[in-house]
Amino acid sequence: MDEVSKKQSLIKNFIELCERWSEAQGDSSRANKLHGEIHSVFKSIRELDFLDGLEKVIHHDNHLVAMKACLYYISHDSKTTIKRLEILSKCPGIEGFAAQHLIDQWKKGEINYDY
Repeated sequence: MDEVSKKQSLIKNFIELCERWSEAQGDSSRANKLHGEIHSVFKSIRELDFLDGLEKVIHHDNHLVAMKACLYYISHDSKTTIKRLEILSKCPGIEGFAAQHLIDQWKKGEINYDY
C-alpha cells in the first residue's frame, strides 16, 4: 500500500472507530476499548505526519465524532479547532458541554498527546 492510500485508510479507520465510539456511549467498557483503538490510529496518523487529514473530520456530521477529532487535532491547528468547538459548544446537552470543556482545557494547557 502506498503512503497516500495508507493515510486515507487511517483517516477512514479513525472515522469508523469514532462512529462506533459515539454509538457506545452508555457502555463504558466498550467505549473505553474503542477509545484505545482510536488513540492507536491517531498515533499512526501522527507518525506519518498526517494530522492535516483530521481537519475534515472535525467537521463530521456526528458531533461526537467531530469532537473526538478536535481532541486530537487541536494541538496541530488550534485556531481552526477552537472555531469548530465554539460552534459545537452551542449544541444542547452533553455535546455542547463537552465542546466548551475542551476549549477550557486547551486554554489551561491541559491537553497534550506526547504519548
